[in-house]
Amino acid sequence: MATTPAYGWRYLALADPPNIAQLGEDLALDVEGTVQDVQSDVTALGVDVTAIQAVLDAPGTDYSSSFVIGASVTPPTKGTLTTYAASYFPVGQWVDYGFNITIDTGGGWNPGSGSWYFPVPITAHVRALAQAVGPVYVADQGTALVVGVCFFDTVDRLTIVLQSVPGALLGASGPGTAWATSDFMRASIRYERA
Repeated sequence: MATTPAYGWRYLALADPPNIAQLGEDLALDVEGTVQDVQSDVTALGVDVTAIQAVLDAPGTDYSSSFVIGASVTPPTKGTLTTYAASYFPVGQWVDYGFNITIDTGGGWNPGSGSWYFPVPITAHVRALAQAVGPVYVADQGTALVVGVCFFDTVDRLTIVLQSVPGALLGASGPGTAWATSDFMRASIRYERA
């Protein structure tokens, strides 16, 4: 008996004696074996897809307790009423990262002095240096919404450049006026990890 080149299914060649019963049995068994192999592959693929989906559906890692703002001169004092919330989600070579800061000038808040630096949970690749990696929205309750961009000045920290004042880094002086209660920052970035 001859076999097909792709799946190896048996069939009667011209030189084979006719035996329809044997051919039918052999072909049925060969087809069933192929279908079982395909079913095993589909089952394995389903497990892989399920594992990938579980990773994508997982919540981000909370980074709030490690989030501490640095500064070029004196870092801000958070106090008891200002809130920092941060989380990240690594996906392969990339990190999705976001942070929210809501200012409350009571409770010991002090903006410090100089421009601010923002921590990252996973060290960035050197290719991320000096690249814009995401937007930041700063609500200055005294004026308006200010837009800026986050970029890495070193592989382990971000700075924010405000669009309203070209080249100005966000820091102690505030987003346009002095920091006030209810001012906030929202950043959402994606960067390549080291």
